[in-house]
Amino acid sequence: MNVFHKFIIFFFLSFFYSYINSQNKIDQNEFVLDGTIDKVNTGYIVLSYSDFDNNIRQDSCKVINGKFLFKGKVKGAAISNLHYIPNSYFSFPDDITLFLEKNLMSINISKDFVLREVHGSNAQNDWTKINSSATYIKKESLWRIINEMDPENVDYERNRNRLDSINKEQIIYDYKFTINNPSSFISPYLLALRFERKEISIDSIETVFKKLTPAVKKSSFGEDLKDKIIMRKSSAVGQKAYDFERTDINGTLLKLSSFKDKKYVLLDFSASWCRPCKEQLPKLKQLFERYHKNDLEIIVVSWDLDEQSWKKGVLRDEINNWYNILDSLNPKNNGLKKIYSVSDIPTLILIDKEGIIIGRYDNNTSNFAVNNLESELENIFVSKKINR
Repeated sequence: MNVFHKFIIFFFLSFFYSYINSQNKIDQNEFVLDGTIDKVNTGYIVLSYSDFDNNIRQDSCKVINGKFLFKGKVKGAAISNLHYIPNSYFSFPDDITLFLEKNLMSINISKDFVLREVHGSNAQNDWTKINSSATYIKKESLWRIINEMDPENVDYERNRNRLDSINKEQIIYDYKFTINNPSSFISPYLLALRFERKEISIDSIETVFKKLTPAVKKSSFGEDLKDKIIMRKSSAVGQKAYDFERTDINGTLLKLSSFKDKKYVLLDFSASWCRPCKEQLPKLKQLFERYHKNDLEIIVVSWDLDEQSWKKGVLRDEINNWYNILDSLNPKNNGLKKIYSVSDIPTLILIDKEGIIIGRYDNNTSNFAVNNLESELENIFVSKKINR
């Protein structure tokens, strides 16, 4: 064999191995989920997740010989849901929650649709570790006991207090995890959960966020947490209120800045189905009647999803003399819920005549939001010697 023939053989072998390797590699942001499910050979698996562009995707794959395969793109990592669509005579009661990661992943599911093994997702491994902690197990066990107890039982309140204590331990555990694991995609996910529940201060969350690795910061979880930090800080007491423009229940264009130099504005984030909102409504009506003549206006920002239910609720609650807008009519990234960093209802945000936020009140305290608001309104109007 001469040199030329050796060169040709070497060239084709190199090309062949390069081609094979290229088939085994995946796109920089792509995940491949190779799954097996024991003793199930029919039906479909449906995978729901937030893709690289933060759009909710639903993909389906037919189960063939107990196997299924999904491919897609995620920004670092994403939480997903696996659902089985069986034949009419066979069903599974629960779905599976799985953290996808831009990687080659493999999973095994038992015949009764329980996740048994996961390979290729560090995020899932971290989540399993957290849920296997002694504190978490104690909390889940006690929670099940409380759910089965009669509230009139003498031990009910004692167990509730124990649960609160264990939950505080879990918050500390989660926070320490985020500090010690800056390269885990679960860290910003955990911080966002605790942020929504107001269990960790925004300053503490921001401190940890700054120490996350660049890859984690750029992930969907990291970007979501960054947005939450920015929105909360920009809508904190002392900040200028975001000047929104919305169509109200009467079809009239409502612009926040139109109240500037004229009115105090109270943003009431609520919903027709919200029980705590209904409980505070009588007191809120009293405050409006007392201070409306002193230039107080109320804008109700409803979390209702159905427009007809919202309109019926406004009439039923007799608040059609207030301004009413439906937040769900706006795109998710431009909703006032997100802009004003409101994670639960009722939440009240008070804005002065200069357009500055001077108060935020929610039900994450022993008092209703409206009770905290009442004290602030008294301070404002009495200190300014405005006749009540």
